[in-house]
Amino acid sequence: MRSACLSVFEADIRDKRVSHVYVEQDPYWQPGSEPEKIDIVLLSWWRDRWAFTRSGAGSKAICDHGQNKGREAYWLTHASCDAMKKYQQHFHQQFALLVNEPRRRLRPGGLLPLLDIYRAWHNLCWQDHAHVTPAQRLGLTDRPLTLADLML
Repeated sequence: MRSACLSVFEADIRDKRVSHVYVEQDPYWQPGSEPEKIDIVLLSWWRDRWAFTRSGAGSKAICDHGQNKGREAYWLTHASCDAMKKYQQHFHQQFALLVNEPRRRLRPGGLLPLLDIYRAWHNLCWQDHAHVTPAQRLGLTDRPLTLADLML
């Protein structure tokens, strides 16, 4: 997975358009917490640069593959997997009956079309509390699309 991400986004990471950051945190980490002390450790045979910290009872670690040294405190404070967790929970709520269907468990590849449909709907149609889609937030569209728009 690491190699695939770094290969696909190599030019964007090099040109500083994308920050590829791994995030690991325990359940006790409070969002927005300031790191108390930052320990830097080079891990794996790739010698990836990981930053570890604690805040209160929580601990967190990040690895910035853009190698932006000096930004560890920023990423430890701001980086999280919360958006991905919400995305996964929302997907599961929408497709729980299909995902949990016994025959599908034997053929997990059958979920790929559902993931494609959901990803398009989530990014282009679904609106947050401010009535803005993820695609609008990134400046990719000027309005939410409808399901009919997706089918064209």
